[in-house]
Amino acid sequence: MKTKPLPQVAALSFEIAVDGKAMRLVPAGIFRARDGRPFDAPHWYTDANVAAQVIRRAQEEVDDLVIDYEHQTLYAEQNGQKAPAAGWFKDMEWRDGLGIYAVNVRWTKTAQAHLDDEEYRYLSPVFTYDPQTGEVLRILMAALTNKAGLDGLDDLSRLAVNRFSLTPNHAQEDTVDLKELCKQLGLPETTTEAEVQAALVALKTKATQADGLTQEVAALKANGPDLAKYVPIAALREAQGELATLKAEKQESQVEALVQEGKAACKITPALEPWARDLGKRDLAALRSFLDTAPAMAGLKDGQTDGKAPTDGSHGLSADELAVCKQLGMTPEAFAKEKASQ
Repeated sequence: MKTKPLPQVAALSFEIAVDGKAMRLVPAGIFRARDGRPFDAPHWYTDANVAAQVIRRAQEEVDDLVIDYEHQTLYAEQNGQKAPAAGWFKDMEWRDGLGIYAVNVRWTKTAQAHLDDEEYRYLSPVFTYDPQTGEVLRILMAALTNKAGLDGLDDLSRLAVNRFSLTPNHAQEDTVDLKELCKQLGLPETTTEAEVQAALVALKTKATQADGLTQEVAALKANGPDLAKYVPIAALREAQGELATLKAEKQESQVEALVQEGKAACKITPALEPWARDLGKRDLAALRSFLDTAPAMAGLKDGQTDGKAPTDGSHGLSADELAVCKQLGMTPEAFAKEKASQ
């Protein structure tokens, strides 16, 4: 974000132009001091837009602005003397062709008497300005004086900087390039200042939320997790392995029981036993379904062929195996192929 240089402080004097409780602070348009100042800017300048910003900034201040005598407010720390107020103001208004006026000025009784008796003729406002454009930025205070041309203005400006704590933060607040700021925020160039302010507030809120999350993460890292809520990874993996082993052993036990049941019911021949075991490992429900629907085969009695089933045909299947093929709806060739793959 580009910012302009720190605003400079100026003090000059005008003949007091009082209209009731209104008092002109700075004139309209381009103006200079009698000695030619400013020397670090092309001129001083105000218009309606400049005045609107000056008035807004004054309204944002908590305290009223002081009018004193001979700028004693700035010199008090240096000379140790009191700095009585002559008056107070905060409200300002722009008058076309005339300038910025302080309105609703509250004069002290002493100051009012001085003015009525014409004991003071000049008003010296203290203000900040942009050294690049000369635009007036802030009205800081004012003083009653009888010096048409003030001496020691460099010293007065330095005292004003110290008195009002003017820092580069003021420069950033007052002179930020609005278009550049819109670009940085991803907003259209036509975005108003109020909309930009709203976007900045939203951004600040998100940043605060992010800071909160960062602090929570840091706290977790510092304190560690609650071990009562967690188990070590190694223990978890060991438990998972034991569970898988138990499941495998249980399934193997169930397959073995079904195979023995099928053999006892003369539904599984010795030649079919490997096939039945493999089927049970892959699909226990399918093995149960086979045993529920397959007929008992009397030819499986060991005494008939000394435990060896006779073969039948070129496929090499026994009569009992052919009966199983029929029960399963398989061709002898497909059954023989499945048997050979076991």
